[in-house]
Amino acid sequence: MVKNFAFHIRPAQVGDICVLLESVDDAEATHLYHYQQTLQARFGGKAVVPVHLTCHRLEIQGDAQLATLHEALGQVLSTVSPFALTALSLQTLYVPVLGTCMLKWRVDVTDELRHFSYLVRDAVSRVGATSLYAPDAVSSLVTALQGVGDLSSEALEIPNMFPHHLFTAAKVELSRIEGPNDFASLATLEF
Repeated sequence: MVKNFAFHIRPAQVGDICVLLESVDDAEATHLYHYQQTLQARFGGKAVVPVHLTCHRLEIQGDAQLATLHEALGQVLSTVSPFALTALSLQTLYVPVLGTCMLKWRVDVTDELRHFSYLVRDAVSRVGATSLYAPDAVSSLVTALQGVGDLSSEALEIPNMFPHHLFTAAKVELSRIEGPNDFASLATLEF
């Protein structure tokens, strides 16, 4: 299991705002769910739906700052096109705020993902919110299952599974952590 918080300023806490990248394609969602069921049959746990990449996590100061962030992200999305996320491998990660171990896909950090992450980080900075990611951090983990055991790297090696297209990022959701396995959707924006 990977336990590395150098990527983050601090572990996730109740009240944090997450910027999630998601698909808008129903066929992709169905394909992802079948992929999760295959992994679940092998490793146990529970599928996380919808599948998403948490591309940023931050603290805000009230509803006015949240509205300003929503507007800034809308401006960001007007400058980018949807882009593919491709899984390269699997790994586990313990998430303290959720109190569970997650099975995650490690995705390829493409130029498009790197650029999008920069634009989001810039928007967060412009609205005066507090970024909880280290400078220049680019998130590359997408949760497949929650509640799995601490799996060895050998157990996670599945022949002929990677690389594997996960989904095309075409929507951003702002979500607030309310508690373990409790999230509030605050806003959604499509590219």
